Formats: sequence, structure tokens, C-alpha cells
Amino acid sequence: MDERFSLSIMDAMVNAPAPVRPGAVEQYKRAFARQRARDLAQHADTLLYKDKEIAALHHECRQLETRLGTAKGSPVPSGVVEFERLLRESQKEVLRLQRQLYQCAYGIQDQA
Repeated sequence: MDERFSLSIMDAMVNAPAPVRPGAVEQYKRAFARQRARDLAQHADTLLYKDKEIAALHHECRQLETRLGTAKGSPVPSGVVEFERLLRESQKEVLRLQRQLYQCAYGIQDQA
């Protein structure tokens, strides 16, 4: 019985929570807050770098579009004009299909 008692005491000592010094929790909170601030600052720097990189690529694309357009003798890049035409056609087709769906859903006959 003495052996079981000593084992239970040792078990209690091993599994007992470590005593926390006064102010340690606040110290841990401050350390965590500092680390979080560093991580957020680093993330912000990364995002800023990526934004600048994207802006530079957009600028380069605009320059290349302009160069392609002027190389063909057109003031506006020819791809842009074709793209806008296709976009308008696509939007008209979407509207036509939406109208057709509405008519099918509500059983309305086409008046046109």
C-alpha cells in the first residue's frame, strides 16, 4: 500500500499543472502580440511588393498594347476593338437567353 501511495503522489506531481508566476500571463500576451505585429508587418510588406509588381506588369502590358497597335498603323490596338465587338455580341446573347428563360419560366409568348 505504501508503494501505491508513493506512486500516486509521484503521478500527481508529474501531472500537476506548473505554477504560473504572477504577471507571466501578461508577459506571454505581450510576446504573442509583438510576434503577431511582426507577422502582420511582414505580410503587409509582401502584399505591397506584390501590388507594385502587378502595377509594373499592367504598365508593361499597356506599353506593349500601344506598341502593337502603332506597329499596325492603328491608333487603338486592333485586339481591343475586336474584343469590344465580341463583348457587345456576348452581352446581347446573354440578354436574349435571359429573356427566353423568363418566358419559359412564366409561360409568356414572345410578342416580337
